[in-house]
Amino acid sequence: LLPKRQHDTHKGTYGRVLIIGGSPGMTGAPVMAGKSALRVGAGLVYVGVPESLRNFVDIASLETITLGLPETKTGFLDPRALRYIQKIDRDVIAVGPGLSLQPGIPAIIKGLLQQTSPLVIDADGLNAAALSGIGVLKHKKCDVVLTPHPGEMSRLLEMTADAVQKDRKRLARDLAVKYRITVVLKGRNTIVAGAGGQTYVNKTGNPGMATAGAGDVLSGMLAGLIGQGLPVYKAACLAVFLHGFAGDLAAKKVSEYGLIAGDIIDTIPEALKRFV
Repeated sequence: LLPKRQHDTHKGTYGRVLIIGGSPGMTGAPVMAGKSALRVGAGLVYVGVPESLRNFVDIASLETITLGLPETKTGFLDPRALRYIQKIDRDVIAVGPGLSLQPGIPAIIKGLLQQTSPLVIDADGLNAAALSGIGVLKHKKCDVVLTPHPGEMSRLLEMTADAVQKDRKRLARDLAVKYRITVVLKGRNTIVAGAGGQTYVNKTGNPGMATAGAGDVLSGMLAGLIGQGLPVYKAACLAVFLHGFAGDLAAKKVSEYGLIAGDIIDTIPEALKRFV
């Protein structure tokens, strides 16, 4: 599914990915997303965080390009950041890892829905969308992928997480079809639902992946694949499969008990070698 590597290419050939996230105490999430996008093959990855966090991200991730964005007085992303984001040359945006849920965040999500690059919304980006009301997706101008876990899905649909779990496939498909988006409903046997009603049930992965940061890794992988030119639904299916498969390979090395998100990132290349 991945495009073949050619000799006469450069880093821009394989996608420019922009990760937007981070907040005080939560710099690790966008860092992991950025590293995961690179590990899955993206050529150039920007990590946009509140200005005061830029140096921390620079130190934590040598291969990504860190962008300091306008922030509030308390160090969270400010809606003024939208003006800066629009100027960044990118092929896809992933928003949410470590973003927090401050008053200005829903405005940022609304603004990003009005730009034309494919948009992956994860973590607090999903919670901000829930605060704005799921109807905000009706006015989008870009391809959108939502990556909720059952709790985030319950907030989007205004129902309990237990109710979501009892009807995962139908709810994911109905949401995808209604708003013409791609939905990745995470959990055991993650469901990927497309705008045309198609669904994929993933079988890779293990309980050790129930660990902090695993979702940020998936978001980065997904953005990295979209950046390389894959259609959003196919990219979502492949990202979910490879994420779980990398997690399975990592668990064999460190055990399900010892597995952390960084182990998944480190094993992405090995997972790719099995199928590329």
